[in-house]
Amino acid sequence: MGGVCGYIDGNVEKCSVDAGYFSNTLQNARGYIGGIAGELNGRIDICSAMFDDGLERTIDGASYMSSFSVEGNSDIGGIVGSVAGGGISNCKYDGQSISTVGFYRANVGGIAGHVNTNEVTIVEEPENSDMISKCFANVDGILYGETNYDIQMLALLYTNVGGILGFAEGDDKANASNLIAVADRVSSAATRPTPYSGDIVGRIDDDAMDFRSVYSYSSMSKSAVNTTTGAEGYVVETGTPRTITNI
Repeated sequence: MGGVCGYIDGNVEKCSVDAGYFSNTLQNARGYIGGIAGELNGRIDICSAMFDDGLERTIDGASYMSSFSVEGNSDIGGIVGSVAGGGISNCKYDGQSISTVGFYRANVGGIAGHVNTNEVTIVEEPENSDMISKCFANVDGILYGETNYDIQMLALLYTNVGGILGFAEGDDKANASNLIAVADRVSSAATRPTPYSGDIVGRIDDDAMDFRSVYSYSSMSKSAVNTTTGAEGYVVETGTPRTITNI
């Protein structure tokens, strides 16, 4: 589900979405939700999503105006829910809180909820060589993900929240650069296993992505364990904070 398309297989540029809010309940399924596209297998360039008239909701014990509110297993991003191939560049999310409460999956990011680097496309143009580049996530509120599965099936459980990206996984190496994240809070919660959250990215699996020239601005407070606070960008990688170069 997306503001422009549910699924993009190709290239999209110079699109904008201006809406009030997005709210949905998913029944026993995994959903991909984004301000521009739910799932991407191509490139999105020079696009923006603005959601500025959300509903008031209680999220993580506090009251927020919510642009994206989903009940169900989902990958949610201000621009794209899940990136299966290609990338995102020169895009901006400008809106209110993004949150999801799922059974076993909750990946939330200011730009993208989830990326899989197995389908990284090598391109000739250097400006398009990064999977995520030159993007700005301006969140007036909280980024929040929660799962409540109480059976220990660790291979299926994902709870990752980041100012730019929730979760990066895959066997190939991808890059991300020139990113700015602004939010009041970044927070995650789970019955099990440990939830992850970070100023820039919640979790990177098996060194799937490198970040450079990234910056987060705010007094972000994160209620998940194994996280680090700071003015610079940080990654939470399997519980161990790793500093990223700021712009």
